[in-house]
Amino acid sequence: MRIHQIITLFIMLIIVIGIILFRVTGLNPLIAQSDIHIDPAEYRADISLRCLNSRFRSDVIFVTDLETPLQFQYDLTLSKKPPAGYLPAPSNQAWHVTSGRVEERSGKAYWTGAYDGLQVITLSGQVKFIPPEPTGLFAKKLPEITIPYEASIDCFFPRKVEEIVDGKVNGFEVGIYPDPTDPEYLKQTSNAAVVKAHKQIYQPPKYFYPVTPDTYRLKIFKDYTLGDFDLDPRFIKLTYPRYIAINPKIFVKLEMLEQVVRDQGVALSKFKIFYGFRSPLYNIGSRENDGGTTLKSPFSTHMYGMAVDIMIDEDNDLVIDDLNRDGKITHADAVVLLKYVNILDKKLLEEKSDLLGGAGSYIHHDFWERGEYVQSPYVHIDVRGYRARWGAKDSIGILKEKEPYRLKKLIPSWPF
Repeated sequence: MRIHQIITLFIMLIIVIGIILFRVTGLNPLIAQSDIHIDPAEYRADISLRCLNSRFRSDVIFVTDLETPLQFQYDLTLSKKPPAGYLPAPSNQAWHVTSGRVEERSGKAYWTGAYDGLQVITLSGQVKFIPPEPTGLFAKKLPEITIPYEASIDCFFPRKVEEIVDGKVNGFEVGIYPDPTDPEYLKQTSNAAVVKAHKQIYQPPKYFYPVTPDTYRLKIFKDYTLGDFDLDPRFIKLTYPRYIAINPKIFVKLEMLEQVVRDQGVALSKFKIFYGFRSPLYNIGSRENDGGTTLKSPFSTHMYGMAVDIMIDEDNDLVIDDLNRDGKITHADAVVLLKYVNILDKKLLEEKSDLLGGAGSYIHHDFWERGEYVQSPYVHIDVRGYRARWGAKDSIGILKEKEPYRLKKLIPSWPF
């Protein structure tokens, strides 16, 4: 064998050994490893979901309309771009809901038919990139890049009630709503003509939200919880699940009033709501039992989820703060808060806003399950759509006491 044939065979042997080493070990003596190294684990997808048609979100999306599908869109960003030459593969993703039906159209999800209470929508999938084909004798095939992702949003749905049968919502007794055109009911109120003129406001709510020990502390708007709008289980024995009505316009008014208060230089984290929804069974029933000493109205906006009784209570002692800074707690402090409500309602009246409503300051409340522990002045606000005001009265003689707003008994512990 001639020398040049030996050299040729030797070179070919070296090439074969190099190819075998490259395919088995990934070592390429002719291409630097740093030039071809791809670690798919370095890639991450950051995804966020957005609800397009509900403005109330805190811990959950608070759903206020069941007539229109709840709409969602997502934003997806990658932690780093794939190297040049990588091509995106068709996306692989799916929407899932815990109840109801979800459809995807034009990059948006439409959710309908969810059960009442806490429900979840989830988007999961993966982004995949296909590597370029290797070129050259010693080129190594690069790996695919697959990036999984998943995101979800908790949503809180109401139960739609076309008609309250036997005073019950899904088995929970709320009582009978008074007919605003019935003379028997109208003669129980001092403003019968006004109630009759605005009878559309005094119709039974269509949406009721379920409250359980697990959902009581859910934040549904800013720092306000679902339980803020229900009765307080520390003071009265309650059964669960319960159903309450909440008109979302009260959220908007609370937020606007917060701004008015802060603009006046008053420190405020959030209003203390000590009464929100009160069912007809509770509100009218209590009124009948209390006789002539009650402050409750037979057409109270509390029964329609349109009202809250509030105070500023930054020290959390269940008594209104010293808002006029005279060194003591009196009804005058509630009058200061009512002044801020009047500032807001004046603006709403000028704008002909449907957030306009009734307001009044109170010397005390008349819910005896709470009154045996502590009393406080407070302010009522609502979104009935027209302006109403009323004066304060001491119907239980609390002002005869030396310290009417002192803590009388230790506040009971939370039952859950």
